[in-house]
Amino acid sequence: MTTEDTLHRIVSAIDELDDRDVRDLPLLYDSVDPQALESLVASGVTRIEFEHAEYRIVITNGEVTVHEQNG
Repeated sequence: MTTEDTLHRIVSAIDELDDRDVRDLPLLYDSVDPQALESLVASGVTRIEFEHAEYRIVITNGEVTVHEQNG
């Protein structure tokens, strides 16, 4: 999986959960460094977690899951 695929999956998952247009959310690039994410995914790290807006993004063995965080 490439970083572009990973970022697209993250944005798509957030779009499914959030009623707002994804363009109205903070930029994903403000929450995670795409090059660092690519390095981690390519290295075979089995779990990556970070927060973006009101969401916790979890990448486990290449699968992206987005969870709403409770305020």
